[in-house]
Amino acid sequence: MRRFLPLLLSVCLACLARPAAASPLDGRTVTFAQLIDAMVNGAPEPNPSAPHQITDINFTNVTVAFNRATDDWLDQRFLSGTGPRIRVRHTVNFRSCVFPYEYWYLLSNIDFEGSLAFFNCTRIKAQFKNCTFAQNVILGNNQIDFFDFEGCQFRHGLRMERNTVADYLRFERCDFSITPANFTAWWARFINADPRLFRLQHRGEGLDLTIRYCRFTLPDSLHARRELYVDLSASLFTNLRFDYNTCHAPVRFSQASVANQFSAYGSVFHERLLSEGFSFNPSNARVQWSALAPHKLAI
Repeated sequence: MRRFLPLLLSVCLACLARPAAASPLDGRTVTFAQLIDAMVNGAPEPNPSAPHQITDINFTNVTVAFNRATDDWLDQRFLSGTGPRIRVRHTVNFRSCVFPYEYWYLLSNIDFEGSLAFFNCTRIKAQFKNCTFAQNVILGNNQIDFFDFEGCQFRHGLRMERNTVADYLRFERCDFSITPANFTAWWARFINADPRLFRLQHRGEGLDLTIRYCRFTLPDSLHARRELYVDLSASLFTNLRFDYNTCHAPVRFSQASVANQFSAYGSVFHERLLSEGFSFNPSNARVQWSALAPHKLAI
C-alpha cells in the first residue's frame, strides 16, 4: 500500500489543479433570480475532484446585481415565509464572485441536496432561513459582510476557514449533524474535503459570532472522532455568544480569545468542553458554570 500512496496523492492533486468546467454565467453580471434559476435548472458539470459524484453547478467570476423587476419575488418570499420549497439537486460552488454592495442575498425554504461552497467571494451579505443542507457547507477565504442562518438543517456539517467578516455571523435555531454514509469516502482525506460537524477557524480581526438555540448531534459510530467536535479553537472573537444550545458532541474553545463579551448561558453540554488556553474578559462574561458539572470542563 505504501508504494501506491505517492501515485494516489499525485492523482488527487492533479484533480484539484483542474479548473472547473465553464458555466454560461461565468464572467457575467447576473441577477439573484438568474442565480436561482441556474442552481435549479442549470446544466451540471463533472466534479474533477470527485468524478464519481453526481455533478456540480459552478459560478466563477460572476458579479451579482439586484434587479427590482426580477428579484423582488425572492425578497417577498423570504419575508413572508411562504411559497413551495425549492429543490437544488446538485453541488453548488461560488468561486471569486462579487455580490452587491447594498443588497442582501435572501434564500428561504430551499433544499440543497449537494454541497454548498463559497470560495474567494467578496461583499457577501446572505441570510438563509429554513433551508436544508444534505451535504457539507464550506466557506473559505471570503470577504463577508454577514452570514445569517435561521432554522436551518446542516445534515453533514459546516466548515468556515480563513474568511474576513466585517459585521457578524449568526446561527439561530439550527441543527447540525453528520451523515455516517457520507463520511466513508476514502478520497476525502486526500483532497481536504472531509466534513466537520462545526468547524470555524478565524485568525483575522475579531469576529462577532452568535450561536443560539442550536443543536449539535453526532451518531454513536462517529462519536470518538476529534475532527467532528464543535470546534471554535484558535480563533479571535470580538464577541462570542453560545447560548441555549444542546450539545451531544464535545465543544472546543481551546486557544481561542474573546476581546469583549463572552456568553455561554442556558446551554446543555452532554459532552465535555475543552478550554485549554481559552482567554476571555471575566468582567464581561455571562457563564452558567453549573452546566459544566459534573466533570464537563476539560483540557
